[in-house]
Amino acid sequence: MYRGTSNPLAATLYSAHEELENASEEERGTKVSAYRKILESSATNPQSKFLAVEWIAKYFKYFVNDSSVQEEAMNAYFDLVEDDNAPVRLKAIRGLPNICAGVPKVTGKIADVLT
Repeated sequence: MYRGTSNPLAATLYSAHEELENASEEERGTKVSAYRKILESSATNPQSKFLAVEWIAKYFKYFVNDSSVQEEAMNAYFDLVEDDNAPVRLKAIRGLPNICAGVPKVTGKIADVLT
């Protein structure tokens, strides 16, 4: 297992993050399967959601040319903004400016959803 964890979901999540982190800036947009693993983890346990909040926002800007991935990411992120777990929800809300800074064209959509 990854980083001393016996949780296979956490191992998959960290592996996906590592794949994206180790890719060059130009290559990150081609790592769709790794990003999708992070998106999928956003609907699991609170620990995985907490990591997903950070990593969805961090890598969002690399997938702007793939509208289906971008849409999946926005939906997953909005689900985290509305999560029942307050620390997850707060971290997601605090991460919204990072998404807007990375991809300014989504700012209007985010504003529409939040109003």
